[in-house]
Amino acid sequence: MSQLTTIDALLLGFAVLLISMLLALPVTIAVTLAVIRTFRNWVERSMKKTARKPKEHPMEDTADALEKSELDERHLSGTALGDLKIKQIDVTSEQTRVASVVPLVAAARRRERRLAVIFSLAACVHPLILAAVMTVSSYKPYPQDQVTTFLLIYSSFFLITATPVALAATMILTKQLRFLYLSVLALIATFLVLDRAVHGLDLLGLWLMLAGLPTGVVLLLNARHVRAVGPIVFAATVFLFCAIVVSQFYGALYLWDLIGPVHFVREDLAQLPLLTAATKYLEEASRAPAEAIGILMSDPSSIIRAEHPERLTTGYTLLFVIISLITVVIGAVIGWAFVRWLAVRYQTRRSSDQMSTIDVLMAIFTLSASLFFFSAFGLTAAVCALAGFGGYKLLTHRLLRPRIGFTPPKGAFTLLLLRVFRSKRTGRPLLEKIMQRWRYLGPIRLIAGTDFADSIIEPHEFLEFLSRRLSRAFVKNREDLEDRLSRLVPGPDPDGLYRIEDFFCHKDTWKMTVACLAKQANVVLMDLRGFSSARGGCTFEIKMLLNSVPLNRVVFVVDNSTDRAHLEEILLFAWSTLASNSPNADAGQHQVSLVQASGHQRTVDSLMGLLCAKTQQSP
Repeated sequence: MSQLTTIDALLLGFAVLLISMLLALPVTIAVTLAVIRTFRNWVERSMKKTARKPKEHPMEDTADALEKSELDERHLSGTALGDLKIKQIDVTSEQTRVASVVPLVAAARRRERRLAVIFSLAACVHPLILAAVMTVSSYKPYPQDQVTTFLLIYSSFFLITATPVALAATMILTKQLRFLYLSVLALIATFLVLDRAVHGLDLLGLWLMLAGLPTGVVLLLNARHVRAVGPIVFAATVFLFCAIVVSQFYGALYLWDLIGPVHFVREDLAQLPLLTAATKYLEEASRAPAEAIGILMSDPSSIIRAEHPERLTTGYTLLFVIISLITVVIGAVIGWAFVRWLAVRYQTRRSSDQMSTIDVLMAIFTLSASLFFFSAFGLTAAVCALAGFGGYKLLTHRLLRPRIGFTPPKGAFTLLLLRVFRSKRTGRPLLEKIMQRWRYLGPIRLIAGTDFADSIIEPHEFLEFLSRRLSRAFVKNREDLEDRLSRLVPGPDPDGLYRIEDFFCHKDTWKMTVACLAKQANVVLMDLRGFSSARGGCTFEIKMLLNSVPLNRVVFVVDNSTDRAHLEEILLFAWSTLASNSPNADAGQHQVSLVQASGHQRTVDSLMGLLCAKTQQSP
């Protein structure tokens, strides 16, 4: 590689990064979509299966299975002891304002902001180290204003490597992709302003070279359909492709040195560095590509020539192949080890899914910076770039050691989320925002389904699915369910977030599971958008809730797609056949709250306020 200048090495490192990420990105998206589609189909098929053979348990498949298992020894009263009032709650600006000052809602927001600040501070370690390396490598002291010049250079380098800081904070405050785009656009606007204010600065150009590609990759991988596992798959894939591309590039350069010097035959190109000459030749060849390819295929020695081709023996060729295979294996092992590291940390509760997402974000930018620094400043600078990731992890651990934020006065509040299973996912953003907010107050439990298969799949579930062991996650019977519930850890993860506890159920175990979860929940939110007479599962859940859960702990969400007439008919029928030992079977007036969804953010705020208010009424 003696023929390479510093600029050539820098361009080569950038080419390695560019090729590796461009190869890894489409492979990642294709693999992720295929895996999620396969996962969704597998979950759908498994949900339709039974946990036991019908001949052993003939009642498990009947519509009365839950009533038999949950309501034996209950005697229907025939008429309810109290009156039922169905109250529609319209979302208004005033109601949203009132909900925003509910103590639990305000506490959850404060906790979210504190967490964003903590991860921003931790992520700053990475650009601080990168800026130090770049400044020391490129700074030349001047007799005057040394401190000012140094600080200006250091601040500039910090700014162009600080993209992960902005993205990490945005990922915590919101999951919506448009806000990630806005944060990047704000950063670009800052570069443009500074470039105009200071003559000679080209911060935007440096940012595009150093962070433009990983930023684009992160934005693409945070699209709704791939963000659950896409970043993890990409991190593993890019490790593999980097190993392949690096081995091919540098192996080829080593062989070129062996048979070289290699130079172009044309006299004007022969005087230039090899990569510079190659770039110029490709620019010329692009004007007549067919002719250039024809000449290269028919007589390559007329274009480029090696001085000592006889040195390329079979032994050297075999060595090149062996080294290439070894580096591919190393890349695959590193990629798998990284994914496994994320999964084990999550499973052992040393990391949350949100922490894993930000870890992958930092890993992508670290890998990009390491390749860039290795090409520009050498191995020591590349190691310093890797140290930036270690510094981020150490500071994150340190800042999260004292449990941040707010602990509810009664402990964690468990939310049970029931919903209409939709083939279309138009209603997901509302539920995802509710889940994101509620996780600062307590765990969320739900029946796993195909509608959320690509958004709440956990890292260890992803690995278990790939290894064909996820079938163990399905609830088999009542004993299995009780064992799973007893093994759930009640506390939050290190970042203070409680978990989304999804239960995979077969068609003969979901009713039993829902009934058990409803009894243990502090509050129940049932999304009835899209409900109609064809939704028999929701009809069962409505009847079960009236029989098993106090109505002051239940909230229903409806919209214009809800069959209101059928819903009210089901509610009134369930009330008229209420079990005598139901918690709602007492004298007085009882109220069913139907929140009319209207406007995404206002509905989220109103629901959070209403749910938090109802937790105060929990026994």
